[in-house]
Amino acid sequence: MQKAQVFNEISIICKNVFNDPQLKVEEKTSAKDVENWDSMSNLFLIDSLENHFKMKFSLEDILHAQNIGDLCEIVVKKMSKG
Repeated sequence: MQKAQVFNEISIICKNVFNDPQLKVEEKTSAKDVENWDSMSNLFLIDSLENHFKMKFSLEDILHAQNIGDLCEIVVKKMSKG
């Protein structure tokens, strides 16, 4: 799956998790940019991404991801490993 497609799908998931259909998601978007992005919603986001892409984030992945672009890169890398 191409990075652009992963990013588009993550954007849709973010809008659902943060309950904001108008949310503007960019690669640099992080928790400080989204009003409803707190520790609990972060858990929901990770869970939603794992379920959608049928993969698991490691603790290291979660701690490394500072923004949507980082999450996108992790998903692309994990999906390319099969």
